[in-house]
Amino acid sequence: MLQRHCLKVGKIAVANFVAAELAGVHFNWAKLTRGNFIGAKLTGASFKFTMLAEAAFKMEELEKTDFEEATLGNRQGVGPYLADSTGLETIYLAVMKWEQIKILGDETWANGNWAKGVIIEKELRLDAYRAATRSYRQLATALEGQGLKEEAERFAYRAQIMQRKMLWWRLRQVRVKIGEMCQKYHNLAKKGFYASIGELGDDMRQEN
Repeated sequence: MLQRHCLKVGKIAVANFVAAELAGVHFNWAKLTRGNFIGAKLTGASFKFTMLAEAAFKMEELEKTDFEEATLGNRQGVGPYLADSTGLETIYLAVMKWEQIKILGDETWANGNWAKGVIIEKELRLDAYRAATRSYRQLATALEGQGLKEEAERFAYRAQIMQRKMLWWRLRQVRVKIGEMCQKYHNLAKKGFYASIGELGDDMRQEN
């Protein structure tokens, strides 16, 4: 475990801390671009001046985590993944550089372009957009709760966009299912037609 340890001035790009016990750990000044913290416990951890663009903070405990002056977005403005994380409201959000973030990593994943060569399966798009919607809503609620209204409205708007895309993919799935059902009934009807022709031919041969 890394509890209460310090990892200052580290270069740990693409680090993997899935489900790790990281309460109280200092990652100050570290390079953690695309770091994977999914399911980790980060209560009281410190990420001061840390590079966290596209880092995954999904489904984890973020109570009282310190992100002061952390770099949250990459050059394209893609921020971290935050879906289903807990404790956002306990973080001092005013010291974070929200202007760096145009969209969250959850949205880029739903769009299918998280990394070069990685394309999300179409069947998973609906769940991905649903997660991105939750992520934006959770962040917007936490920001609004700390008086950061302008930032909250911006991310609440992104949540609306994700919800519209989620509904589009849901309708798309319905259309696909209806198309499959129509094709199935068409095949059955076609099969029944040829079966009837076959039976008619048998009857005619019997009469002769």
